[in-house]
Amino acid sequence: MQSTVDDLRLKVTKRIERPGDVIEFYLTSETPLPAFRAGAHIDLRLDTGLVRSYSLVGTSQDPFCYRIAVKLEPASRGGSQWIHSSLVEGMQVSASLPKGRFALQNTEDSTFVAAGIGVTPLIGMADELHASGRPFTFYYLTRGQGAFDHELAGKTWASSIQRHDSLANGRFDLSKLSGSGNIYACGPASLLDALSAQVPKGRLWIEAFSNDVETTGGEFEIELASNGEVILVPEHLSALQALLEAGIDAPFACEEGICGTCVSRVLDGQIDHRDDYLTEQEQAAQDQMALCCSRGIGRIKVEI
Repeated sequence: MQSTVDDLRLKVTKRIERPGDVIEFYLTSETPLPAFRAGAHIDLRLDTGLVRSYSLVGTSQDPFCYRIAVKLEPASRGGSQWIHSSLVEGMQVSASLPKGRFALQNTEDSTFVAAGIGVTPLIGMADELHASGRPFTFYYLTRGQGAFDHELAGKTWASSIQRHDSLANGRFDLSKLSGSGNIYACGPASLLDALSAQVPKGRLWIEAFSNDVETTGGEFEIELASNGEVILVPEHLSALQALLEAGIDAPFACEEGICGTCVSRVLDGQIDHRDDYLTEQEQAAQDQMALCCSRGIGRIKVEI
């Protein structure tokens, strides 16, 4: 069953301001919450109606609490601005079950590259590796003081951390990332693009918080598998936008092709994939698509 944004009802029990315009939130429940694997995220439904995805910090050690951290983005589309100004202790918020594909692989040699707020999903991964006795190197890249400097300094694996402050030391030298093991990275698109150009496929695992994706294109039609209704998707709208305008309750969150919330099954037709969520093999199968950015060719039959 697909997770929805209303699967969980969580209470903000702690709000902590961190350096770098970051606020950390403790979201709790009176009943045990579903366990999650390190690297997972949840979708939050904000009171404004927006749905946004945030990585879970740490591991599932506390069964009654999830932690997230939200950076105030200057170019925010409303999510981080509302959270910083309006989400306070005592409020309730709706959330999805933990999900995501950013997860540890079975290799002995691991390197983490955490840039800015991109540190959030990687902390739990490092916790898990350390608990299993597997070595790793953890690069924490910031501009000035890091939001999680204090927490990382207290980790039992703190000796594995390599700090880099770009304000003091300039751009991080990617040539430091040698070896044959996996690299797990999370941060701005510029860093992830540079890593993708340098690290061979199969060794690099990334989590993107934003994605500059082109959603417009040729006109096509969506046939709804549930009732046969046909929705026209004009050149200037995404499939998701056209469905919402037609009154179809389609799930979505990031609207940038990175979170997977809007991925829907395609029963017939050809897909022009533009997302960064599905694997190459999944895209080649032509049986599912990210409605927020990918497009159809001619007519496609979709199960929503």
